[in-house]
Amino acid sequence: MPLRSRFVISITLLSALAIIPFLSCGYNGCADIPVLNSISPTSASAGGPAFIMTLTGRHFHTDTVFFFGGTELASTTVSAATMTASIDSIYISTPATLDVWVTGIPGGSNLNGPCGGGLSAKLPFTIQ
Repeated sequence: MPLRSRFVISITLLSALAIIPFLSCGYNGCADIPVLNSISPTSASAGGPAFIMTLTGRHFHTDTVFFFGGTELASTTVSAATMTASIDSIYISTPATLDVWVTGIPGGSNLNGPCGGGLSAKLPFTIQ
């Protein structure tokens, strides 16, 4: 077999093998993108006290990241469907509508392989 044919076959085989892990996303224990269905509360008074926000959805893991108005805040994953986060009063000092969302980290500690990352839908939080 000519050298060129061997080279093409080798590259084709390597390319096919490299794609296999990506095709398995959603299968074999690979985690899905987190889904944020609701938050509670959905509003607070400007200048009000700190509070605990409860997030409900699906596919939450211990390495799911919580964002409040574009700022990553510490959160606790209670279950695959519930997370909680402490919102300090500094984040609600002035009236505004802020987006709340979560994201998964591709290949994070609870994920199998390169999948599982991605942003959830953004939900509004109103500061009155």
